[in-house]
Amino acid sequence: MNQNFVVSHIEDKESYYQYTVTSGFDSFHFNSQIQYVFGDIIFIKGRVENYRKQTVPGGFDSFKYQLGKGIKGIIRIDTISLKFPSIFRKIKLKPLPILDLFYDDTLIETQYMSHLFKLSSIHLTFLIALMFKLFYYLDIKDTSKYLITAILMGVSYVIGFSVIILRMCIKYTIKYLNDVFNIEMDNSNIEVLTCLIILIFNPYIIYNQTFIVVYVFVFYTAFSSRVTKKRISYIIPFLIAPFLLLWQKEISLISLFFIPIMSLLIKYVWVPSLIIGSTLPFISLIDNIAIFIQKIEAFIDIYDIRFYLIELNGIMWIFYFGYIIFLCAAPHKKAFYRRFVSLLGMGVISFLLTLKPLEDNVIFLDVGQGDSAVIFKDNQVIVVDAFVNVTSYLKYHYVYTIDYLFITHSDLDHMKEVDNLLENFNIKTIVVSGYMDYPVKHPNIYRVREGFLNLGDSLGIQLLGPTKDYRNINDNSIVFKIFVDGLNYLFTGDIGIQTENDLVNMYGRLLKSDVLKVPHHGSNTSSSVDFLYHVDPSIAVVSVSKRNVYNLPNKEIIQIYWDYGLYLHQTKDSGSLKIKNKNLINFPP
Repeated sequence: MNQNFVVSHIEDKESYYQYTVTSGFDSFHFNSQIQYVFGDIIFIKGRVENYRKQTVPGGFDSFKYQLGKGIKGIIRIDTISLKFPSIFRKIKLKPLPILDLFYDDTLIETQYMSHLFKLSSIHLTFLIALMFKLFYYLDIKDTSKYLITAILMGVSYVIGFSVIILRMCIKYTIKYLNDVFNIEMDNSNIEVLTCLIILIFNPYIIYNQTFIVVYVFVFYTAFSSRVTKKRISYIIPFLIAPFLLLWQKEISLISLFFIPIMSLLIKYVWVPSLIIGSTLPFISLIDNIAIFIQKIEAFIDIYDIRFYLIELNGIMWIFYFGYIIFLCAAPHKKAFYRRFVSLLGMGVISFLLTLKPLEDNVIFLDVGQGDSAVIFKDNQVIVVDAFVNVTSYLKYHYVYTIDYLFITHSDLDHMKEVDNLLENFNIKTIVVSGYMDYPVKHPNIYRVREGFLNLGDSLGIQLLGPTKDYRNINDNSIVFKIFVDGLNYLFTGDIGIQTENDLVNMYGRLLKSDVLKVPHHGSNTSSSVDFLYHVDPSIAVVSVSKRNVYNLPNKEIIQIYWDYGLYLHQTKDSGSLKIKNKNLINFPP
């Protein structure tokens, strides 16, 4: 790739900037510490890589997510140069708060309601209503009104590339043509045509969650019965629930009923505040409102009840909302309540299905440059290290309780997600190394050290170390074995060669395991030949990111494993590895 691009969006990532650059209809990301501004034309020489697909079951699919936003990939830059500076370099305008509404990015981060603070139809309908009110007082005809709105939406789309603004631009263009040529299309047909046009020009937008949500509600409103308005209080929670599952993998009961109220606050308080904050920047309404919203959610969280339902997939969305329309179309109250009870019954069945026993298996999650693994045994849950992706995976399996959380050592790449786990799950026991301090508070912490190598549980966990203080965080990692579904697993944290030698001297062939979690991400500080000989695995797993500053795994260490003739799984190449019934299941990127 050797061509010019226009800088269309900039995100400050603290240590670097993420730029969206556009050429024709194609948009890409690239990262750089060099500061550019909106509208700069830059020349880039490099290669394009796709974002990673979903490599963790129930996890984030960056490939589909970025395609849904119109991003074709990320550019790995060889050379870059500024060709033509943007006029905005001279103007030096400060960004106005209201410009945030032109993007689909989250404006306020909250646990359960962040999606409400993206650009949404709530925001946009309010702004368009204001415009139409102005047009009314200026006595502007419908035809001109539609044309002006379409042009304004087109300009807004160029600023933020928002899906909802694109929909409004096309919709009002069609309305304008409809009036000019007397086509006599009704609103339902205009919405369908708008949807088809968007899909024709960007079929990947089907992956965009905002697009899905908007059109589910648009088509629901267009095709449902008028009776809906009389019974909407019954139906709103059932409209919201599938999206809570989509975004959060669980149902927050208070949020389910609180979101409609929040929607009104956003429309009549938040959006006007953005307008006031943009026109009168000395009035600091926005930050105060954001703090207020976060306090409300923190208060709600204290009394909240969360539970799982089966998540809708594929055609299930059509069946579900089809039944909602069938419910609304009930000819009389008796039929409505009968169908409503049936819908409640479906919800109860969905909840009961999430309570089915967990099947024994072990999964090494693809977490980049870190470690996370989950063990299901005898319907109990063991988490071994928690860098990222553990919460989403456990929610995907409808887990409420973690029986054991092993934090092999206190480095961030092994415990970044621990606070999130403490907040979302009932953790019975946290197991840590007895020779280091952890920034974790919990009523039941077991510290593994000499003389404390027995958990006394029924899962057959064999604690092997540490048995002395090596005065080194990595060497003080917890080492343990566990037998799951016919295979022995050995987890080693980030131990080094000295600890490996001590384990060999202490346990010898008792280290024998079928599956080895390779120590220290394949670093040359670990994986001695003698240790590998005594463990004698048939499967070895290296948890490592595609591109890391440590250049791991070490080529010489990987060669040792290959020479040993075992199956070597590297998460950077093959994604997560699930072992079930002695079968290996990969989730490649």
